[in-house]
Amino acid sequence: MPKFVVEHKLPGAGRLTADELKSVAEKASKAITDVGPDLLLIETYVSDDKLFCVFYARDEHVLKESARLARFKIASVSRVGEAARPEERRAPS
Repeated sequence: MPKFVVEHKLPGAGRLTADELKSVAEKASKAITDVGPDLLLIETYVSDDKLFCVFYARDEHVLKESARLARFKIASVSRVGEAARPEERRAPS
């Protein structure tokens, strides 16, 4: 399946508590389950006012349906290819 990065607008995302993030994740998980096996969430990154979710998906339609069910606003959808990774991955000091 193709890989996508979905940008969701969520004002204040970076200030959400662990419980609030858990609630958002549970809402997303239910929507993903409802859409079916054509959608798999790989990981989510949280920034100040956005969520960046990486998915395997059959197509953009299933991503948009999942967002509609979860009542999440999509800012953008990008189909992505292979990751370019450096030889050694170490967090900077």
